[in-house]
Amino acid sequence: MVHAGGRPLASLIGDSFERLELVPNSSKRYYWKCKHCDNTDGSSGARIQGRDNNLPNHLIKRCTNAAAPLRQAARLFVMDKTGNTPDQNTILTSPADSLATTSQPASRSSTAAIPIKRRKASNLDGYIDHPLSNE
Repeated sequence: MVHAGGRPLASLIGDSFERLELVPNSSKRYYWKCKHCDNTDGSSGARIQGRDNNLPNHLIKRCTNAAAPLRQAARLFVMDKTGNTPDQNTILTSPADSLATTSQPASRSSTAAIPIKRRKASNLDGYIDHPLSNE
């Protein structure tokens, strides 16, 4: 695919999506079409706006025809782009792909990372009802 300029296109995006027309605003973004979805106009991959992580998230969450290795590559792409990497504060779970059913145990390469959220230390001032008068 010929790219007019700007940042080079990621291979995951170039291999899985076809660039359509410009979005009608001043953002200079494009609409994209998923190469794995059906070729009908009403499919979820017929017209995706190329912003944020919409394209890889389509492969992860909405594209029913995407193979499991492609979904894993999209997960790793988003993790790399957002800076989330598996570490000691991460729970690794196997992906919930309805199409990917294997009899093998889940390995580290076929796992998705879910970060563990930490709570802020707080006191009870937010929970005590203080009187409005000095009585």
